[in-house]
Amino acid sequence: MTTNLLTLLERKVLLADGAMGTQLQNRGLSSGQCPEQLNLTQPETVQNVYSDYFSAGSDIIETNTFGGSESRLALH
Repeated sequence: MTTNLLTLLERKVLLADGAMGTQLQNRGLSSGQCPEQLNLTQPETVQNVYSDYFSAGSDIIETNTFGGSESRLALH
């Protein structure tokens, strides 16, 4: 069943996830390391963060691509 976002917002307040970078650091991401790289090298770690946010009650999960622009990735 597909539900429209506006329909959901009429029913309840939706909760979004929190800080992905902090959660990844708690799981071993080094300072200065590219968080987006973990999508390829440690997808299970990224998935575990998503799972934890869903378990905590999040309705909305953003992707681990905050710094996924060409100019930002060029720094790594």
